[in-house]
Amino acid sequence: MAALFIQELEDQGHRATGRLIASVVAKVKAMMNAIDLELSHLDYGIIVNTGLSPERVPYSRGSGAKTSKFIEALMGWIRLKGIAGGLEKTVRSIAFAMATTMKKEGIPTAGSYRFTSNGRRTMWIDYIYNRYNVQWQEDVELIAGDYIEDAFDAMLEQTARANAPYISFSKN
Repeated sequence: MAALFIQELEDQGHRATGRLIASVVAKVKAMMNAIDLELSHLDYGIIVNTGLSPERVPYSRGSGAKTSKFIEALMGWIRLKGIAGGLEKTVRSIAFAMATTMKKEGIPTAGSYRFTSNGRRTMWIDYIYNRYNVQWQEDVELIAGDYIEDAFDAMLEQTARANAPYISFSKN
């Protein structure tokens, strides 16, 4: 199950360190009338799923702040990707340019779509859940129905064997 979510993340172009992908765990629980899907991942997976509107991007151009966790994170990503040839001044300039664009456009930016192979950059959770929900329901209903039927048959057979002179059981 987790493989579907992981593939969607990769298809959307969300593989830098691989930490988010490695953190994805999906558990499916079948109940009598529903399926419960529990998905866990690193916290920032929610932002990757929903994106950020421009007003929510944590950057204010010209604020005069000495440090910014957002700019530091962008610089770390730029270094990781090997952009800017390792020149620290260039890394910093690119980080500020990216932050400025993100503040104008939100996240994802229009330019980030060149990294996707499926045309999507958000909704990695929602897309997979909505696409496969009906199929999961049908699969779990079949599996659960067979399991319940087999368990019930086994109980009846056991009861019939224990009370052989009085009860007979046939699956036909």
